[in-house]
Amino acid sequence: MILLFLGIACGPSTIVLGEDGASGLDSGGSDSGGNADSAGDSGDTAVGDSADTADTDDTSASAWCFPHGVIADERAEFAYGANVDSFDSSAGVYDASSAGSAAFIAVNGTGACAMTNGGTIRGEIGVGGDPASGYCEEWGASVTGGVSQLSGSISMPTIAAPAGMPASEGDVYVGWGEAAVWGGNAQFRSFRLGYGATLDVTDDAVVLTDDFANEGGTLTIASGKTLDLYVTGDVTLQYGSSDNVAGGPGQLNIYVIGGGTVSLAGGATVNARIYAPEAALTTAATFSGAWVSATATAQWGSNTHLDAASLCP
Repeated sequence: MILLFLGIACGPSTIVLGEDGASGLDSGGSDSGGNADSAGDSGDTAVGDSADTADTDDTSASAWCFPHGVIADERAEFAYGANVDSFDSSAGVYDASSAGSAAFIAVNGTGACAMTNGGTIRGEIGVGGDPASGYCEEWGASVTGGVSQLSGSISMPTIAAPAGMPASEGDVYVGWGEAAVWGGNAQFRSFRLGYGATLDVTDDAVVLTDDFANEGGTLTIASGKTLDLYVTGDVTLQYGSSDNVAGGPGQLNIYVIGGGTVSLAGGATVNARIYAPEAALTTAATFSGAWVSATATAQWGSNTHLDAASLCP
């Protein structure tokens, strides 16, 4: 397939991408929403359900699915007005007027979570230690469903780069005022979308890159299509970036290989599933979907909308 740049000052140029690649985690949570329970119905997962130990016998990341909307291995902190609620993308995009209270945040660690300074979790928190022993603190914050102890640690398999990828195309930068149309598989040294740039993904694509940054551009994915983005370094979504805002979270799957960082800045809007079991994730953004990380910090008025359709069927 072709990555076509339509520049303002320069003539069009093309980069020919390879056709073969590999898919990532379980395909549940596509833009059609999969078969997960709707947020708020009788099928909502509670602390102590079998999902707390989902896939503990399976070390293959390709067979893994999201048992909960947020999973942090070591610690999670929701501070300075961070808010979390739930929705179901199979019923449409997030609507604040019908937001649910079925969010579930799971933390394996015993020094597990801190709720500070007015944040609100519309749902539950499950932690690896006994909350009565101070493992979860709620300084002026609200957890509507309470805090309980997980029945067991949640498996978080590490992930490897997809096999059969094309040779690296080097550094790719879609700059200010440029528009790119793209579908297919590719490998880059770095992949950046500049301020005011647009990237339209028109076909299924698998991308392997050292680093990915959206510096204030717009990434869109055609209905029914999926972008699987494997990153061996850092993911940075800056102020003003728009990532798959009109699509279901399962259309943009971000897999972080190793101990990089995932940074979602305030003013960014992201619909995605992020699987980063060894990485530190921070967010001040508006995020819809689900994520896995080693540590998680949500702050400064961030809004996190956890998607029932992104979870295990």
